[in-house]
Amino acid sequence: MTRYEILEHPNEHGQAIEAVAHHQEVFAHPPRLVTGDRGVHSAETEPRLSAAGVKLVAIPAAGPI
Repeated sequence: MTRYEILEHPNEHGQAIEAVAHHQEVFAHPPRLVTGDRGVHSAETEPRLSAAGVKLVAIPAAGPI
């Protein structure tokens, strides 16, 4: 883990993208794996992380519990 932030809002969309950008700034390469809970999921997250070089994205989509 290279970055974390406690958010006041339950909607965390976009946080994985920001976290990967931070990781790339610190280590000069993307992480191999990104995980998160369904609050982090958005339709654009996985394609953008894959395009950034992340090999495995494990973020479930929102849905019934």
